[in-house]
Amino acid sequence: MALSRVQLLLVIAFLVVVLVELRTVLGFFGIDLSATTAAVVGVVIIGTLVLWSLASSGDRSNE
Repeated sequence: MALSRVQLLLVIAFLVVVLVELRTVLGFFGIDLSATTAAVVGVVIIGTLVLWSLASSGDRSNE
């Protein structure tokens, strides 16, 4: 299942909000997550998502 560019941008925007809010929620429970750690996790997740989307867009054998 390939994502279009618009769908990919929407998912990335949603993930950014989730990562920022996750850092806030973890702070309520006394778990400190640095901004650098949150950024690295975000880059890894978004990079994986983009690579998956690019890899699946090249595979059109099912259509």
